[in-house]
Amino acid sequence: MSENKKREMKVDYLYIDLSTCNRCLGTDTALYEAIRDTNQILKTSGIELTLTKTLVETEAQAAELGFLTSPTIRINGRDMQADFQESVCESSCGVVEDGGVLCREWNYQGKIYNTAPKGMIVDAILKEVYAGEKEPLPEGSHRIPVEELPANLKNWFAALRQSEQEGATAAAACGTSCCGPTPAVESSGGSCCG
Repeated sequence: MSENKKREMKVDYLYIDLSTCNRCLGTDTALYEAIRDTNQILKTSGIELTLTKTLVETEAQAAELGFLTSPTIRINGRDMQADFQESVCESSCGVVEDGGVLCREWNYQGKIYNTAPKGMIVDAILKEVYAGEKEPLPEGSHRIPVEELPANLKNWFAALRQSEQEGATAAAACGTSCCGPTPAVESSGGSCCG
């Protein structure tokens, strides 16, 4: 008797900030919980799940990945909820001040959530499990490049670049790089590195 061939399930988690963005952090937690909760079903069904987390740091990377909103969960290359909507992120993702940045909202069972509900992720994983054997996705097919990023992401990356430049200037003014990539500078101009 031959051993059953293992099926692969690839889950990609793409986001812009896991340090201050409540939506990215909450979705990250829900994703781990959903994977944990479905793990036994996946094993029993002969499915090996691989999770890849990607911090999207540049416009070029976002365009190459076809990244249109944050956070994004793709299962076997397909956005878990392709018809997304966005709203202003209450955490402003740390760098955008004028009006904040728009982050994804999740529509699940007739309600809107700021973070992906664990049940929604579990449903998406199980839907893929029970969809049966499919043709394997071509390598890199989860990357659907876009020619033009949404204005929201352009604003995010512009604010991120500006924040990094201001941080480098502040560190140089202190004569030290003790602050790391985003130094804290007191507004009074008194001391650097908080």
